[in-house]
Amino acid sequence: MNRDLVVTKANKLVEASYRLNISEQRVMALLVTQIHPDDEEFKPYRFSVSELDEFISDQPRTNKRLHSRVRALTRSLQEKVLQIEEPDGLLQVSWLCAAKYLDGAGEVELEFSPRLKPYLLQLKKRFTTYKIRFIVKLRSRYSVRLYELLKQYESLGKRIFELAEL
Repeated sequence: MNRDLVVTKANKLVEASYRLNISEQRVMALLVTQIHPDDEEFKPYRFSVSELDEFISDQPRTNKRLHSRVRALTRSLQEKVLQIEEPDGLLQVSWLCAAKYLDGAGEVELEFSPRLKPYLLQLKKRFTTYKIRFIVKLRSRYSVRLYELLKQYESLGKRIFELAEL
């Protein structure tokens, strides 16, 4: 897979409260790279199950449980809730609204939850962008989150966190 793909998220999404393991974070980042700047709606984004597994794994896997591992991962993403502070209250939403397996083709289609539109589509200001290759090298869910939070303030050259915030 192309490691130069670009991830672009609204800063509110970068700062949202959620807990994803490293594989789930990689899948979500890869999914975000499929969005085009002029997209007005989410589409079902299709991936080969084997390529997806290779992308999220630290080591190549070749055993027959490949499909069950990817299925467990997408189910977990549908169950994980992120919380975003909006001006009128707290939004709790899951990352994915659907995962469709095309068994004959060895592919999976993933769809974002529609409530994530303001945080991923038509972003004109207050967003963070980076190349996916920089998080693929990271081995901890905490390092990915910290990378995104620091990347958000890259132009300022520094960022101060309260310990409770981290």
